[in-house]
Amino acid sequence: RLSVTDRGRGFGGADIEGLKRRFARGANVEDIVGSGLGLTIADEVARAHGGRLDIATNQNGEGACVSLVFPRS
Repeated sequence: RLSVTDRGRGFGGADIEGLKRRFARGANVEDIVGSGLGLTIADEVARAHGGRLDIATNQNGEGACVSLVFPRS
């Protein structure tokens, strides 16, 4: 498991699992340049290697936590 946590804006109440879809973005990013492909690509790469991408809010306050999880074998 490789987790990246930040203290940024988080996902703005968006459907967290839906953020893995192409061009999906959080509700609070209207002033940030982006295409909504980063989490889609990370999810597809993780699944191609037998893993998964977990997306959650930061349990230690504001922000996000995104984890790449791969099997041990």
